[in-house]
Amino acid sequence: MKIIKMKHFLILLTIICNIGLAQIEQPYPPLNLVTIPTAGTLPRGSFTLETLLINNGGVVPRLSVGFTDNFSFGVSFGVQNLIGGNKPSI
Repeated sequence: MKIIKMKHFLILLTIICNIGLAQIEQPYPPLNLVTIPTAGTLPRGSFTLETLLINNGGVVPRLSVGFTDNFSFGVSFGVQNLIGGNKPSI
């Protein structure tokens, strides 16, 4: 019984340590909290390319580029019915 409790404790300790250390080396501040933009910017010379899938076969690609450490530029657009049998529309 003590061995099982010790195994559970070690597994829990490992998971907690990994969760805590996973965010230490993040290269830039968060750009979004869920779907709400923040004031964070990308570092100079970096970019992100993201795609959101929405209901009814919609796709919203998003590209952001960091021009300086304090200025980022982003572009996104949406396409409805891209996935499925209906005619796509912007």
